[in-house]
Amino acid sequence: MICPPLLQTCFIYSTSGYDDFGRQVLSSGVSSLCHFRYINGLQRNTNNETYQCDAMIWLPSDSTVKEGEIVLFDDKYYRIDQLTVARRFDSEIQFIKCSLQIYEYEEGS
Repeated sequence: MICPPLLQTCFIYSTSGYDDFGRQVLSSGVSSLCHFRYINGLQRNTNNETYQCDAMIWLPSDSTVKEGEIVLFDDKYYRIDQLTVARRFDSEIQFIKCSLQIYEYEEGS
């Protein structure tokens, strides 16, 4: 399995609840190396369900990300919608691939 070169940098934020106005509160961001690609219109249609993502990001194998966390890349926010852990036959994790949805977040809110 080939891992793409992780030459870009992103910030990963976890959410810590909601403020008085119903907006999600983000924790302080953690910097991570990544490989980012805009994917407009990728659709998977399985079992009569359609899935569409706006971008994909590959992260190092030691990343501790979860679905629902927020990624900041190139001044745009994305929500991690789906995780795929790439493993070899010996169960060694090679990298983590995440499908992303655009996330509307206002800085300083």
